[in-house]
Amino acid sequence: MGTKRVGLARMQALMENLKRTLTLGTAEISAASLTATTDLIGNGNFKVDTSGHKTGVEGITHSASITATSGTTWSSGALAIPAHAIITDMGVVVTATLGYGSGVCGLKAGITAGTAGLAAAVANSLTGTATTAAVGLGCSTNAAQTAAMTGNAVIVNVIGTAYAAAARDVHLTLTAAQTITGGTVRFWVKYMHIEG
Repeated sequence: MGTKRVGLARMQALMENLKRTLTLGTAEISAASLTATTDLIGNGNFKVDTSGHKTGVEGITHSASITATSGTTWSSGALAIPAHAIITDMGVVVTATLGYGSGVCGLKAGITAGTAGLAAAVANSLTGTATTAAVGLGCSTNAAQTAAMTGNAVIVNVIGTAYAAAARDVHLTLTAAQTITGGTVRFWVKYMHIEG
């Protein structure tokens, strides 16, 4: 039998006429990186802007694991939030048992260290009167999540501070009534990046 060869011109014509739409339904895509400058879905739900932030997708930033030092406060350090983002949740979780003199322990959040401009200080949000805080104990601005982590009280966002057009840093501060003597915590901020 002879061989049938498709010429280059015919192959190009066939390739150009291929349907270029991919319908994924409920499929999930995972990638180490994603680059695009236009709408990826067609309905505006998921885009990547020129800074590389995915719009319409919730992101999270968190602190390193922070180990206790002598004192009554711990700070997350600067947690960077991109421009045009709405903060949807902030919180702290104990990752190694905290020890401190009998008293309350709570959380606040601001755009500079030690301030409460984003979430007002709730002195007993992590624990009521106690001398330790167990692994897994946490509190956040989400009531269901705080309950699931057996936190004592929900921290409350300051009205009108969730969205910012400019990039900003968030600083969370854990404050105890007595000196913190040991343990480890991790802070987080969850946000929705939207188009500017």
